[in-house]
Amino acid sequence: MSMDGFALGEDIDGASGGAEITSEQLEQYRERAKKTAAQAKRDKQQEQKKKKQENVLSHIIIQFLNTPKYSGFFILISKALAKNIPSDFLLALLSLIHKDSLAAVNAKEMQKIISIPQKSTFPKEVKIPMSHWTNLLASVASSEPHKVLETILDENWEIDKSLHQLMSLIIREFFVFKNFKTDFSNISIFSQVFLKNLSDQLQQQISNQEKIK
Repeated sequence: MSMDGFALGEDIDGASGGAEITSEQLEQYRERAKKTAAQAKRDKQQEQKKKKQENVLSHIIIQFLNTPKYSGFFILISKALAKNIPSDFLLALLSLIHKDSLAAVNAKEMQKIISIPQKSTFPKEVKIPMSHWTNLLASVASSEPHKVLETILDENWEIDKSLHQLMSLIIREFFVFKNFKTDFSNISIFSQVFLKNLSDQLQQQISNQEKIK
């Protein structure tokens, strides 16, 4: 005889085979079964959500790279994807020069957890949108601190060169759109400093979370 598919002769929490199952033990089994089913449902929903995000990311990247003026970004984006960069962070990076990427990130309505103070000598017409963009990057990064930190840093715990270059090229493209001219070295320094500050903030965030635990 069995109850809910569980043979009375089987062990429950160490009960000996053939022993009578108490109502308390049976209730514990049912509770575990409910939790297992609930977790399986959450896992499936998370998997579907991730697949949807990946589909959105793939569509946007294909759209982005099919635009001739962005074709030079192909190798750097490929390297970023090879490092399993979180889709939201890559979209946030592209959002400075790509409207669909910005719309996809804004649709998430992420809570702002950290911001990165960033000094620059850029004029107001580019400084303000740049500030909004870097704050968006920081907010997105803080929602997945471990994954983004792995993307920002290389195996030597230094700023990843490919990501640094990708960010710099995105900024240069934005400046071209704004008709603002500056040496690429200034852009490169800005990107390097931002990514370094972001990595420091994420490490601090992770450390604080571990202390709370």
